[in-house]
Amino acid sequence: MEQEMNRNIEIMLHPDALYDQPYQKSALDVSQFSRLSFDSGFKTSQMPNGIEIRTTSARIRISSPADGILRIQAVPENKEIPVPVTEELGLVEVPSRKSGFKCKKSGRKIEFGTSKMSGSLDTATGNLEISDANGKQLLKSLDGGLRFSKVPAEYSGYRQMASFSLEDEKIFGFGGRIMPPCRNGTSVDIFTMKVGIVSGDYGGCPVPFYISSKGYGFFLNNPWPHVYFDMGKTDPRKWFYHAPGGDCDIFIFAGPSFREIIGRYTMLTGRPPSPEKWWFGFWCSSLTFKTAAEVIENAERLRKEKYPCEAIVLDGPWRGGPDFVKIYSEGKDYISRDFDWHAGFGDGAAMIRKLKKMGFKTILHVNSRNFAPDTAAEGVSKGLLRQEGKEVVVNVGNRKAEKYYESLMMPRISEGLELWWTDHADRVSGELRKGLPSRNLFGVLWNRLVYNIMKKSGRDRRPCLTRGSGIGGQRCGLPWPGDTRVGVDAFKDDIWFCLNAGLAGFAYTSADLAGFTLRTENYSTYPNEKAKLTEALNDENICRRLCQSIILIPIPRIHNNWSTVAKFPWRCSAKARKLYRESLDFRYRLSPYIYHWAVHASRTGEPILRPMAYHHPDDPRCLLCDDQLFIGENIIAAPIFEARVNSRKVYLPKGKWHDWWTGKIYEGPVEIKVETPLYKLSGLPLFVKDGSAIPMQKKVQLLGAKGKCEIATRKFSNR
Repeated sequence: MEQEMNRNIEIMLHPDALYDQPYQKSALDVSQFSRLSFDSGFKTSQMPNGIEIRTTSARIRISSPADGILRIQAVPENKEIPVPVTEELGLVEVPSRKSGFKCKKSGRKIEFGTSKMSGSLDTATGNLEISDANGKQLLKSLDGGLRFSKVPAEYSGYRQMASFSLEDEKIFGFGGRIMPPCRNGTSVDIFTMKVGIVSGDYGGCPVPFYISSKGYGFFLNNPWPHVYFDMGKTDPRKWFYHAPGGDCDIFIFAGPSFREIIGRYTMLTGRPPSPEKWWFGFWCSSLTFKTAAEVIENAERLRKEKYPCEAIVLDGPWRGGPDFVKIYSEGKDYISRDFDWHAGFGDGAAMIRKLKKMGFKTILHVNSRNFAPDTAAEGVSKGLLRQEGKEVVVNVGNRKAEKYYESLMMPRISEGLELWWTDHADRVSGELRKGLPSRNLFGVLWNRLVYNIMKKSGRDRRPCLTRGSGIGGQRCGLPWPGDTRVGVDAFKDDIWFCLNAGLAGFAYTSADLAGFTLRTENYSTYPNEKAKLTEALNDENICRRLCQSIILIPIPRIHNNWSTVAKFPWRCSAKARKLYRESLDFRYRLSPYIYHWAVHASRTGEPILRPMAYHHPDDPRCLLCDDQLFIGENIIAAPIFEARVNSRKVYLPKGKWHDWWTGKIYEGPVEIKVETPLYKLSGLPLFVKDGSAIPMQKKVQLLGAKGKCEIATRKFSNR
């Protein structure tokens, strides 16, 4: 295989911007990186569950903190290997269990391993090899293994890269991003960036972790912005990573199943909190709720017309007033009264009480433009707040600052607020402290702070609805992709984000059902207001995207920007409104099944939504399938991602599968064609694994209501 040592490689990086922008080309000078040399000799010393190798110019530590996990750390200096940033911050918790780690020298190689994996380090070349318990090769480094540059790192740490063979495997993961689940032939810039008009590889929850169809997981424990993976894009025979700074700290997780790999990964990075049922019901959000009276009016109508709903989510006007949307949309200003209700919005505390009587939870929006100018200036001058450009946020990590932030939040919490919505968590750059970059860390730390404030107030297990997170963020965040555009063709963006986030431990995900913004931000191209509403509320967008999302998305939540209106059922056509109600009723009847897998996620780290490859990694069709998914372990969904189609092909893998709607049984592997009528629930094809018993309940208005709910199982078996 051709060496890459003396050439530039083109990489694609996202600019350091607030909003999604086209990726920009950059050149990575590979010649500046050198392998770690053992030519002058080396010494080894045993350590708990591992070994440390010292040369005159480097140190390498190879260990196994638990059976099925190998860890490789390195520094290009003969100095102590530092505690990684994520461990210092409490985002990664490395176990110290007896793993049966063994190590020996064999000629020029140092061989090591446990019962689940084995490996070797070639001291003549620097290359590493990792194999499973049966001797099957999982990873093989190329070009000298771990390589470092003498060019100063960005912020701190070390510039580093490593290349590996990419043969006979498919790669999945990298966190909440909008791309097909299989990442072969693509590149990945680990940089928090919400999704918007520019459709592509964006998402505010990137994680440098992937799962291979060969049966292992790879995690670079490095939260630096622009950590970069090229998964065969430059050369289909190899993949490489590059980090502009930070720690060289690699974990390799044994499989062979996705389940085992994710279980081991979330052993380190954490699992979602034990869920409450209402999280997985219907949430109503809108940027255009201008007053408390308007909120109450819509909430009362939802109850009067018996549409199930759990939560009302309030955007900026609660603290910016009725003119917030007009002023913000015209680009004049971003008005806010810190964490106080705006007088023009009305009596917020009374509104929360009224909503609670009707069974609604209240969720409030905060972001990086939350503070009034005077508050921001004073807070920054005292070190309580941090400013980066126009973004002003709490100075996380500073105890005095965090106590100050708590004092601002407590009045709303005491009024009965149920959750916080931490918007803009993806876009705050700068440094958290000298040498520690903010971009991929701030969202996780901000969400954790708010989570702990809620816990301290007596509301335990209250994760934030968030647009920005990263390594370890699944403990305290409910991510959504950002401002996706309307249209059935953009529906895949929502599904792909949820699937990819789930593979990184984020089992509880949301999306702006049927899109947040219109297809273009140049609203002058629309002839009138009616044209804008038609684009958002047409039957295809409602029936295909919104109604399917109600059933599929773990946390189904409508939202809209200033160009349209809240996507309430009564704003849709009569035919679409009927399906809207039927979809809500079906989702609520199916909620025991969804909740079962949510509880399972909190215990194991496994996602609720899963790519087809998750349960069939040996099936070539499943490895590349990006338009079907598993809901839990038992149901395959085959959504419609195109407008004006009334049928689709469905691939069913090995086994017997029951058509949910017709009862017909298919023997897989097989490709079938099914009808998908626009205005019927059967427009979303669902297939159930033979032998399954799906728990369901009667039609209800609230999942969070007190009292027993009657659960019955629908059995799917041909026996």
